Amino acid sequence: MAPVLAPIVIPTFVLAGMAGGTVMGWSVAVPAEDAEAANAALSRSRSDLSAEVARRIASRLPSVGKAAASPVAEGTPDLRIEVSVDRWGLAGGAGSDPMTGFFVETSYRVARGSDNATLDRRSFIEGGPQRTVSRWTCDNAALLSKAVDETLSRVAETVSDGTFLVEDFRVEGKYERRALCGLKPISPSSMFHFGTYESGPPRVDSLTPRFEWESFPRREDVEEDAAKILSRVSEVRYDLRIWKSEGGGPGEVVYERTGLALPAENGAVRHTVETPLSAGSGYLWSVRARFRLDGEERVTRWSYDNEINVGAIPLSTFRKSNISGAMDPYRQTRAFRRPCVDDSIPPLHYFSFRTP
Repeated sequence: MAPVLAPIVIPTFVLAGMAGGTVMGWSVAVPAEDAEAANAALSRSRSDLSAEVARRIASRLPSVGKAAASPVAEGTPDLRIEVSVDRWGLAGGAGSDPMTGFFVETSYRVARGSDNATLDRRSFIEGGPQRTVSRWTCDNAALLSKAVDETLSRVAETVSDGTFLVEDFRVEGKYERRALCGLKPISPSSMFHFGTYESGPPRVDSLTPRFEWESFPRREDVEEDAAKILSRVSEVRYDLRIWKSEGGGPGEVVYERTGLALPAENGAVRHTVETPLSAGSGYLWSVRARFRLDGEERVTRWSYDNEINVGAIPLSTFRKSNISGAMDPYRQTRAFRRPCVDDSIPPLHYFSFRTP
């Protein structure tokens, strides 16, 4: 595991010092010690973050049936993964205390160990929670430090899964720009949001709601299976995740089930949440299929809404926002119905719901 190192990086969020023991970020006053902690969390070097992600990828390899090559081992490793954290920070709109979302933009290359030939090269944006500047910086930027740590772990998982587990059944370049990517949610359903016309996330009628989604393989998977790959698929199961919604971005994972063996009925499967969720709260969720292909463990990509939840972020986010030296990363996820080949769920494209 070797990171791609870069000499410099400009953090996307910098609090400028002011007189009187406070600093100003946008127009909200932040105590000096909180601002110092926030800047420390966001000003780590690019090489440090890249190396940290590489270490976390290596620690995840046993979970996908792989092992990192020992530095003193003889012979050439089968694969080489190079990973680079290219950009990270807080992005958002203007105002006295603007809503800002944490993000990490990452690129990686998978190469053959014998001759270093590139087998795959990809990049993605991993979006995290969205909070106001005052919330990010309070208590010595505790929430910001936690978001950095959790997002780096999600980045490592995304690279590991994308390299060793994710199976795409269609030829690259033939992906349609669908309204939904992956397994279609049936309940709670996916809803379109647009600014002031958003109707809000769908409401469930219980703190232990029943989730229903499209079973795998989908009808289009079967129709487009010219290579008869599906005939080699066995042991279909499902992974389900539910996150606490933080301004439309993923907070902590509050419910997770891996490898759910669910019977399909009329093209759908169902699962009832076993641990009660909090009342009157917003959540995000996604599912993916897990199966064996020629005996090897594989997964589909996580499902997501292919139309951005515009109502979750300030309108000014779609223009050049007041971030130090960077365009807002959400602009890169704004394209209408992008091809369904993202390694991670794009920011603000999660399925959402709200409890009673």
